[in-house]
Amino acid sequence: MKKRTFMILFISAVTLNMYAGDYVRVTVDGGPNGYNKVNESRTDNGGGDVDVSISCQDPGNESCPTVVSPESNGGLSANAQSICSAYALNQINNNNLTGSTQISITGEGVFYLTWSSYDNQGRTSTITMDKL
Repeated sequence: MKKRTFMILFISAVTLNMYAGDYVRVTVDGGPNGYNKVNESRTDNGGGDVDVSISCQDPGNESCPTVVSPESNGGLSANAQSICSAYALNQINNNNLTGSTQISITGEGVFYLTWSSYDNQGRTSTITMDKL
């Protein structure tokens, strides 16, 4: 129980401490068929800085998206979100439950990626991405 409480508090802290241009995907207590509550949001900070957040929680039947479609006013591209989130989820599925790396995407830049997960299913996990 302590471990689960710590993970939920950690996920909450990460979500609240987003920086400009960030991508944050948080999952909490997903079930074998998905999630009950799925939320996507964008925060326009002006000047092309757009924070992207995906949160999914509680057992249900909805899948948790890995991409929030960017708007024309800026933000991280769908391609960058897809590549980085797929890398992190693959690491989680391979039992690398916590880690970080830099990923260079041709024509888009370099991204700093972090991930942490309670299990290799990623049902309670956090993935963050920052453009460097």
